[in-house]
Amino acid sequence: MQASRNCSRCGADLDVQAAFCSRCGHPVQGASGPSRPYRSTRDQLADLQRRLPGQLATIPLELLAVVALMLASAVWLCVTVALHVHDVATLFDETDGASAPGLALYALATLVVLLAFCGWLGFLAWRLTKADARARAVAFTPLIGYGLAVLFSNAGADGAPGTRAALRSLDSHGALPVATMLMCWVAALVLAIAPRNREFFGVGAADGRTTLRYDPVRVARDLLIAFAAGVGAVGVMYLVAHLIADPAETSIGVKVLVIGALFIVVAAGVTASSPRLLGGDPLARATVTALVVGYLILMAIVEGQDLALLILLFVGLGALAYLWLHQAAQVRFAAPTLGPRGAGSPYKAPPPPGGPPTGVPLYGATTVDPDPPSDPSPPS
Repeated sequence: MQASRNCSRCGADLDVQAAFCSRCGHPVQGASGPSRPYRSTRDQLADLQRRLPGQLATIPLELLAVVALMLASAVWLCVTVALHVHDVATLFDETDGASAPGLALYALATLVVLLAFCGWLGFLAWRLTKADARARAVAFTPLIGYGLAVLFSNAGADGAPGTRAALRSLDSHGALPVATMLMCWVAALVLAIAPRNREFFGVGAADGRTTLRYDPVRVARDLLIAFAAGVGAVGVMYLVAHLIADPAETSIGVKVLVIGALFIVVAAGVTASSPRLLGGDPLARATVTALVVGYLILMAIVEGQDLALLILLFVGLGALAYLWLHQAAQVRFAAPTLGPRGAGSPYKAPPPPGGPPTGVPLYGATTVDPDPPSDPSPPS
């Protein structure tokens, strides 16, 4: 026979399956009725993530947030560029004799670099979903560098000649650039410190030693390739801007011609020296360092530091940080060994402990086995 129960508050008789008192509504202690378990916000977000396509459904939630922030930053920066296409187009217009084709191309160089930067962020976001540790190391430089470029840029601050007159707004203090800066910095922070992200990329300590899933010299080489491509494109457009400028365009003078030519020299020098970095050539490291510093000096000569030129500067400085400050890179350049010529350098050194072999392709799978077999079978 089922024992009767009474409400602890009002004493009313309770049904066997009742979860609440029918008279006062007080919860019944020890009720056996079904209860809905509490689901955390992470569980709910995980359910939503499972509906996403491809790798997006399986990566850590923290990394998914980083990818979303990077893509949003790229989109917002594209919107910023699109808002100024009209400014450049009006300079090509010959109505009322107001055409300024040289200044238009000079300003267009800024938009080209920013659009390429958007594409680079999107590419790095895609590589992050593939657990590419080298792409993670590369991504810190554009994410942090863009924010620093926003802080130090003064383009659009007044009506001075050059890009500032054509793109008064790519002033780094507009709403969209500042919002993009914050998103980039948050993405870099989460990518660096979130435990699940670090575990996903194999970053941490194993057996008392820090694991290294990428080669810092290759990371620097990747950044230098992006730096050289951007600087070279700007240099070419500056040269053409000088050639097509009208006589009335006093802001497109000999200085633009000289700076454009020197930008091309910097880009060519970095491109020629970068392959030799992989062999631990100290001269190549000194050469690219001098070229990046030279670019910094040229920027100081340009009137008004616009966003694109500063982004390229911080990309170059990020490459130098990997070359000079990373411990594995210091080992690589401290003791190079003489090796066969033909790879662009007389130097050839083994990769740092835990790093990938020298044959890993650009943005390829860079993870390596931190504990390889200690006694491999002899070849037959």
